[in-house]
Amino acid sequence: MFGHLTIAVIFIGGGVAVAIPSPEETCVTNGHIYEKGDKWQPLGECTEATCTGNNDYSKLGCPKIAVDKKAGWTLSKEDPSQSYPACCPQPVPPKNGNKKSS
Repeated sequence: MFGHLTIAVIFIGGGVAVAIPSPEETCVTNGHIYEKGDKWQPLGECTEATCTGNNDYSKLGCPKIAVDKKAGWTLSKEDPSQSYPACCPQPVPPKNGNKKSS
């Protein structure tokens, strides 16, 4: 789930050279370095972020769900402690399985 940072260490004439991915190919957020294309779930959010490079990323959130409230259906609460997309609200059927009377 978390991105990887590959660092190449090259010994040249007693010195050390370190190759770090270019900024065009990475995103840095909350102390983490992600490579372009890496996906992660931001802490405390029910979203999936994808690094698009240049320290920019896109986010995918939960789909909008409509339920028949007159029939007793409800939606569960969003739960960011779960992995995306399991953290998204889900339809919950009526407890008795029957349509509520109006």
